[in-house]
Amino acid sequence: MSTRAIILAAGISSRIFELTKGLPKGLMEINGESIVGRIVRLLKAAKVDDITLVVGYREELFREKFPECNFVTNPDYRSTNTCVSLEMALKSKETDSVFIINGDVYFEEDILPQMLASGHKTVAAVSLHPLTDEEIKVLVTDGKITTIGKHLNEEIAYGEAFGIYLISPKFAVYLKRELKLLNNPLLFYEAGMDRLLAGGHVMNVLNVGDSVVQELDFPADYEALVKIIAAKSEWHNEL
Repeated sequence: MSTRAIILAAGISSRIFELTKGLPKGLMEINGESIVGRIVRLLKAAKVDDITLVVGYREELFREKFPECNFVTNPDYRSTNTCVSLEMALKSKETDSVFIINGDVYFEEDILPQMLASGHKTVAAVSLHPLTDEEIKVLVTDGKITTIGKHLNEEIAYGEAFGIYLISPKFAVYLKRELKLLNNPLLFYEAGMDRLLAGGHVMNVLNVGDSVVQELDFPADYEALVKIIAAKSEWHNEL
C-alpha cells in the first residue's frame, strides 16, 4: 500500500507575526532551511513523493518554492481552522495511507521512518514533556489513544500529539466525513479524530522519546528551538 502526505500550511500565523514579518511561518528558516521545505525533504527521504500542501495565506510563495507538490487552496484561511483545510485535502475514497503533518512543526529525521515501520495502520507521534493548556494532548490505554484534544487535563494526559499522524485509508475516509458532520469551521481537525476514537476506531502511539520536536506557535517557541538545535550541534561537534 502506498502512502501520500498532506501538509497544512494555510494560516496567517498571527501569533508569531512579529518574527515572520509577513511570511507564512511554514517558510521560516532553521539552519537555512524552511520548516515546510524540511518536511517535504524528510517525506521524500521516506519515499513519500505524493505530497499535497494546503495553502491560503500568501499561497503563491509555496507554489513557487515547491512546484513538485500538489496544492489545495483554502480561500477562507482567515476565518477557518485546520478542520476545514484537512477536510478539503482528504479524499472521499482513499486508497493510500496518509501522513497528516502540521506545516509549523520541526521534528527529527527518524520520526517518519519510525511511523512507517511501526506496523500500525494509524499512529500518532507523541512527545512526553510537561504540558500546558496550549497543546493537543492525549489519553492512552495499552498503547492506544482513547481521547485527543486541547481540552484534556494536562495533569493526567499521557503526552502531546504535536501534529504528525499516519492514518489508514479507512480512517481517512471516516475522518473526512466526521469533519464535515462537525460543521464547525473553528475546530482543530483533532476534534474529528476524537469522535472517531470514541466510536471504536484505533490510533496507536509512537513515543518519540527525547527527539527534538517543536511546534512554532509563538516567538518563544522559535527562540527555544534555535537554542536547542545550536546546543545539540555543539554537543555533536565535541564528540
